Amino acid sequence: MSKDPYRVLRVRRNASPAEVRRAFLKLAKKYHPDLNAGNKRAEEKFKQLNAAHAKLTAKFEEPIEGQVAIGPDGTANLETRTRRKKGSLIGEWFIELGYDLLDVVLGILKVFDMVLNALWTVVKVIFAIR
Repeated sequence: MSKDPYRVLRVRRNASPAEVRRAFLKLAKKYHPDLNAGNKRAEEKFKQLNAAHAKLTAKFEEPIEGQVAIGPDGTANLETRTRRKKGSLIGEWFIELGYDLLDVVLGILKVFDMVLNALWTVVKVIFAIR
């Protein structure tokens, strides 16, 4: 793609990921091949939009060391792989809360298991069960 992705998506150079996404969705809806059947110009514009969006969203991803990534051209990058940056803080807080609650439940179940094992040992001793 020889065109500037910022010009294709009609966004500023310092646009946030949300602004890039909004611009992409707006233009993709306008030039989508299903809405412009038989229009080769719209189809080409849609391909340019997809390429520009892929290029700009790759800018907002962070590398993970030591993992393989397959690029859009099919080449492998053996040094880094990318993943999207973390989502909202509220969503992460709820996820962490869920893990904390799961840890509490597992702790309670372990204590319950120890109590039952102790009671079973007492019953075996009292009634001489082998």
